[in-house]
Amino acid sequence: MIGRERPRRAKRCLLRTGGRHDLGHDLAQVVVRLVDDDLAARAVAPGKEVLDALQLPRRPQILGVLSQAVQQPPGERAGGDALARPWATIVLTTLSLFGLLFLQVVDRVDVAVVGPVHGEWWRVAVSPFVYGDVWYQLAAVLAIAVYGWLLERRHGPLVVVLLFALGGAGGAALAVVVESSPLVLGGNGAALALLCAWAVPDIIRRARGEDYEGDLLGTAVIAAVLLLMPAATLEADPVAGFAGAAVGLLVGQLLARVHPD
Repeated sequence: MIGRERPRRAKRCLLRTGGRHDLGHDLAQVVVRLVDDDLAARAVAPGKEVLDALQLPRRPQILGVLSQAVQQPPGERAGGDALARPWATIVLTTLSLFGLLFLQVVDRVDVAVVGPVHGEWWRVAVSPFVYGDVWYQLAAVLAIAVYGWLLERRHGPLVVVLLFALGGAGGAALAVVVESSPLVLGGNGAALALLCAWAVPDIIRRARGEDYEGDLLGTAVIAAVLLLMPAATLEADPVAGFAGAAVGLLVGQLLARVHPD
């Protein structure tokens, strides 16, 4: 049983959580610290005493958030599942890894955006998956795997697929429209779309002077490598890269509005 002193300790403990906005996570941390092992499995019950101590209304939805937050990190969103396997990211990464091998048996002129497409717009959908340069492939696919996984945990697989399509195929399509003789291979646009969309919430927190969990410096370095990749290989199109980054920033802003902290 939790004694009469426990609610007062719970209130003081919550006041030391650093002002985070995730109420469910804060309450869960209070329960984990104060409740014995035999009560931890029934976190909702002691959670009611904590709510009483904080003079909060005992609403069912708050108790539901409390019981879920014990096992859900504060950085995860309702659209994602931290425990689920990131199938969308796995599929996209696997297809991208086979892109280099694919060009060993098929000429890139036959499948990718190499010059005007002459109505064969399916090429813009294939180009983000094929690579002729192993170092370019390594940088792009690594970014797709890391930031695709992080976004899929946060928002679910549909967001990852949408960003990959808009940044990769959309960036290639834009290059076809604005360039007289485009050459677009690889997923630099897709990688930048995923990276920028993931970074937007932390950029917003930094601008507000709030704490953030991500590594913005490391992310900025990877973004710079991808943006400058056209200087190292002709396969990486600069228009596709900047288009992917713009798409990621825009979609990241929309996601931040839909799932505010």
